[in-house]
Amino acid sequence: MQHIIEGKIRLLALFEQIYGRFALLRVETHLAHEIFRHLNLMLRHLAVGLGDMAHH
Repeated sequence: MQHIIEGKIRLLALFEQIYGRFALLRVETHLAHEIFRHLNLMLRHLAVGLGDMAHH
């Protein structure tokens, strides 16, 4: 009986590890999207600013 319980605990730990990695990956992907979006906006503002400077 004991080895069955240990096996279940080991299996649960494995699932938690895998799920944890997936969750972390999702968070990192979300952060990457947010950072990319902000960089994109900043670059757009910069391009507009440089365009305005070139016109003046």
